[in-house]
Amino acid sequence: MPLEHDDLDLLACLYRKKVIGKSHRRVDAITGLCHVRNKKSFKKTLRKLASKGYLKKWHGPAYSLTPESVTYVEEHLGLR
Repeated sequence: MPLEHDDLDLLACLYRKKVIGKSHRRVDAITGLCHVRNKKSFKKTLRKLASKGYLKKWHGPAYSLTPESVTYVEEHLGLR
């Protein structure tokens, strides 16, 4: 499933900040970590990525990378 450039940058940011698996972060924390300016569309983007299986949604709402998305991001960054 091809992603937009911004979506891939967001996944790479979450990977670099180690927001993986049970190390989930709330939406406000993710916006601060990844320097997101437009929070309204950002929440929609997170829900879209979660519905596609790239993010796991936790209570709160909080999100983290899934193991499949970690593999995808590592391939994109040239780590695999």
